[in-house]
Amino acid sequence: MQPPHVDRLEKRIGNGCTEPLLGVLKSGNKELYAVLKTKNNIQGVLSVVNEWVAYNIAVELEMLMPVSGVAIIDSDTDVAGLIDDKDFGSCFYSTYIEKASILNETIMEFVSNKSVYEKIILFDHLVYNRDRYNKNGNRGNLLISALRGDRRLYVIDHTHVFKNETIWDRFCLSQGMRDNDYLDKKILKSNGYELFFQSKNITRQSLKKEAELFKEVVTKELLKRIIKSIPADWQVDDRDLEALQEYLLYRVARLDEMCEMIANYKEWR
Repeated sequence: MQPPHVDRLEKRIGNGCTEPLLGVLKSGNKELYAVLKTKNNIQGVLSVVNEWVAYNIAVELEMLMPVSGVAIIDSDTDVAGLIDDKDFGSCFYSTYIEKASILNETIMEFVSNKSVYEKIILFDHLVYNRDRYNKNGNRGNLLISALRGDRRLYVIDHTHVFKNETIWDRFCLSQGMRDNDYLDKKILKSNGYELFFQSKNITRQSLKKEAELFKEVVTKELLKRIIKSIPADWQVDDRDLEALQEYLLYRVARLDEMCEMIANYKEWR
């Protein structure tokens, strides 16, 4: 199946260190507004690799995210002077959610899918995401639908996942495993999970129940398939991708220990 084509770019979106773009995708007669990140963005190609790998894992775990994928920017795209030909090729896109607001304390009680809280916490630990939600920093990676009767929570933006975020390689991933970085509390300290714990009784048992699902879903075969699907023009060293697969399997194998660490964390309770 051919990836959708980016018909035109409309503007840069103000938030986001990758300087994302609002564009229109065309597939047949259908047009779709989407947030686009190019392979040559200021954060580098690993930012879109991170997005692609994290998104595909999240989909398999049935997490609620805007429909995303790979689209093509080329000489037929009306770029409106926003990019040059170095950005042509495969880009990562995320469907634009028009009616949504950033999650905050005042609307927590209205979230209709509170059942996903444990899943979000464990997913962030699986992919080493320290950029979910921070009251004093980035608050934009949890969105709540503003449609009447639909107040579901969406997770977005996985640019800064994995050890060393957008500059990881096989050496730093191997070092992370040697250092037992699954015991790091940086994810707990950086992300605003107190909002979850204040609005739902999250327990050791509920975390471990979710962890069992993760262990069933996130397998070596799944990760191989996801990594194989990374666009060739993103040009990532195969040895680094093999190390990423190994790193994620190492973290899956230690989810029970992570559940204990999360359940015992007291600083924001």
